[in-house]
Amino acid sequence: MRRKTLTLGLLVLALVRPATAEVLVDCWGASISYDGHDRGLYVTDYPGTTLDQVDMSFTLNTAGTCTLRMTARANTYDGPLIGVDEVTRDFPAPPADPIDVSFVFDGAAVAPGSIVTFAVEVVSGPFAYYAITAYNPDCPIVQTNLTEPPLDTPRGNYISIRIHGDETTSAERIDWSDVKGIYR
Repeated sequence: MRRKTLTLGLLVLALVRPATAEVLVDCWGASISYDGHDRGLYVTDYPGTTLDQVDMSFTLNTAGTCTLRMTARANTYDGPLIGVDEVTRDFPAPPADPIDVSFVFDGAAVAPGSIVTFAVEVVSGPFAYYAITAYNPDCPIVQTNLTEPPLDTPRGNYISIRIHGDETTSAERIDWSDVKGIYR
């Protein structure tokens, strides 16, 4: 019996597939305007269990190098830290196409269904920095005027953004038909 239990345990571990980041929120769209980087955004019903990556597009009002920091928090703009990432990019002089930026959070754990806030700040470089906005009435992202806790004032604009993460748990990725087939 001990050998069967050990074999079953090893088999279950082998069948747990590594998490692959899925697009959980896809509000990517054509730009219609630009907005200040100091606007906040949040998701009210986070559809996953991890936060892997957030993609946004940015432009500067002058050519230069800019370092951006995105901070993700649970529940409020000053809530428990989920993760932080900094990205440095060179930007051409306007009018140029916006630069896509990916903030990587390496699968940080998130409680499914929770509120996740995102705040972007300029660490170095030109201050007048704008995120591209796109209108999408189905987008679950709430844009706020600033990032004052708890959730600041909703602004009503939509940001062109993609959020990647894992929407399932490891146990849900086990193919139990493989396990049952061994003990028939």
